[in-house]
Amino acid sequence: MNENKSVANPLSNHLRNSLRGLEPDTRMILFCIALFLASAWFLAWKIDRDLRFAGDQDSFTIAFESRDSRSLGFFIQNHAADQTFTYKIARDKKIERTDKKFVPQGARESIPLPPIETGGKVSIVVESEGGQRQEIYR
Repeated sequence: MNENKSVANPLSNHLRNSLRGLEPDTRMILFCIALFLASAWFLAWKIDRDLRFAGDQDSFTIAFESRDSRSLGFFIQNHAADQTFTYKIARDKKIERTDKKFVPQGARESIPLPPIETGGKVSIVVESEGGQRQEIYR
């Protein structure tokens, strides 16, 4: 029965015998390299899968253009059929500005805003014509 296994898989037997002839340190280095390559492949696959947006999802994304804590400029990335978005800018829950922006499906539109002058929480609420709502704040 063992003879059938060894005949059925001569490549794995050859590899196993070759590895047995190596020093333990060399085997450990080869194992670490193989583990690194497998991890790199997995992470590349996962990032690619996460960044590839499924076209059947009906949503939009908002985010600030800059990480600067004073900057309020933001963008809308539209993956939805809705193309008109209403945004409200509020400082300490008091609405300072309301406006609309047309963003075609699959497009990204920037909304430049002046920087924050004084303290207080500033929130930006964006709502699609279909009723989806998202909020970001500084």
